[in-house]
Amino acid sequence: MTEELFRDDATLRECSATVLALSEGGVILDRTVFYPLGGGQAGDTGVLRLADGREFAVTDTRKLKEGHEHAGNVLHVLAPDSTIAVGEGVNAQIDVARRNASDRLEDLVDDDRRQSQRWLVHEQDSWAGHQGPADGEHLLLPAAQTAG
Repeated sequence: MTEELFRDDATLRECSATVLALSEGGVILDRTVFYPLGGGQAGDTGVLRLADGREFAVTDTRKLKEGHEHAGNVLHVLAPDSTIAVGEGVNAQIDVARRNASDRLEDLVDDDRRQSQRWLVHEQDSWAGHQGPADGEHLLLPAAQTAG
């Protein structure tokens, strides 16, 4: 199983690793700093560097699902022309600028979600005790009040 180093230290940007398996156009490493796709967050990209200086672009990172031969492991999807072998040692390095941009985007989405929740609570409070619209008026309720 891929050791997910980012779970213990989200600031890690690179690590040494060994290729455990080849699968679906990518590699499974024994350990990684690459976040896989999930929870609304894009999978990390970056490079795998070999001791001889060769570099292979990681174009996506995914967690392999149940039913897959390597379920639970992190798949580092490589560019099509990559030639790497099981057992090779690599330095796995994420694209830091892309990770930072993804983190900022996630923060903005979270802020927007919190603002929307505050608006709904405020609107619910402002309708409390309201007797309803007079004949011919239309009442527009926030989404939270329309459910059930």
